[in-house]
Amino acid sequence: MLIPWKLEPTILNFGQVARDAESVTKTVMIKRGDGGPLNPELVTPSRDGLSAKLTEIQPGEQYELEVTLTPPWPNGTLSTAVLLKTGLKDIVQESVRVFARIEA
Repeated sequence: MLIPWKLEPTILNFGQVARDAESVTKTVMIKRGDGGPLNPELVTPSRDGLSAKLTEIQPGEQYELEVTLTPPWPNGTLSTAVLLKTGLKDIVQESVRVFARIEA
């Protein structure tokens, strides 16, 4: 099975987020996998309070995905994903998992 990319870290885990935090941001590096050169495209996040920005570092090889969470905070745990089109014909779309625990 082809792996379209390698993520560092593999999951965006925000850990515990303070209820009064204005926003929190984490970054994941996306590196080319087995499927050939990448041409990723961000699918607009559909969740309120989640935004993402994709930056090209080395064309076809390396990209940076920055994810920001903002209030209003949900109660308990936030578990979602950011979707990306890979630009590969065999593996069209992949996701980056996002987790956070919101302070009570």
